[in-house]
Amino acid sequence: MIFMVKGNATVSRVDLFEYARPEMAVLRVEPDNPILYAPGQSMEVAKVNGADTLDARFFTPTWVTEKGCESLSPGPNQELEFIIALRGHVSAKLVAANPGERVQVGEPSGKFTRASYKPKPDDTLVYVSTGTGQTQNLLAYHDLMNGHRGNVVVVVSGFNSFGHPYHELHNDIQDTRANYRYIPLTTGVDRPDFYHTLIQDLFDGNGFHFTQLTGIELDPTNTQVILRGNPSMILGSESGQPNLDPEDRGMVQLLEAQGFQKGVNIHYENRFPKYSGRR
Repeated sequence: MIFMVKGNATVSRVDLFEYARPEMAVLRVEPDNPILYAPGQSMEVAKVNGADTLDARFFTPTWVTEKGCESLSPGPNQELEFIIALRGHVSAKLVAANPGERVQVGEPSGKFTRASYKPKPDDTLVYVSTGTGQTQNLLAYHDLMNGHRGNVVVVVSGFNSFGHPYHELHNDIQDTRANYRYIPLTTGVDRPDFYHTLIQDLFDGNGFHFTQLTGIELDPTNTQVILRGNPSMILGSESGQPNLDPEDRGMVQLLEAQGFQKGVNIHYENRFPKYSGRR
């Protein structure tokens, strides 16, 4: 599935909206000329001042969302939406933009898209991520909009609820889609309606806690797990990240112990050079 967005664009609004949290802003832009992007890709966005382009950074695009899943499908004339954390000078410049100002949206990049794995129609799809989870959200929405019959589960972990800007939207979709589950995790002290645990703890012990929360068994014969985010979450000590105990396990190791296999039913963007995939 390919979505239509814009190359060069005009800022339409910058604000917090009903699904966002404090410390996060929503940048919405109106398109000039459509370009194509696929869920899983990101785009470089820069504020434009006359002929000069200011510093840019990559963001995962989404689109203007309404209550209910059917309205999540983008059209060629819809605004493009980016979630921006209010930190860093590039983000500050974008958030300070006024309606009518110009921004430059670069070509989409990233090869880890929905085409990277091909589940069966009744497979359970488990999307696991750190951060805001925007890429995983788009991939999950793609499955729901295209009539995937199996369960679709999104697990997102942030330090606190600020890292879950679409929390209410996920809950709305759960109310209308019987095969959709959303599990918001935090690693900091936070709201009672968020689960205070690490991603790895949720899936340890043959996925006992995951099954408790969702009612879904982690079965390698009919489950695909898609991982995105912090390399230590994905690969543990094998990611080469500093300050990790050699015994620290990532999701790959936990799932392999339960019969899952990389490239078969464990999928992630292989951008960690130290890890060779050997066992």
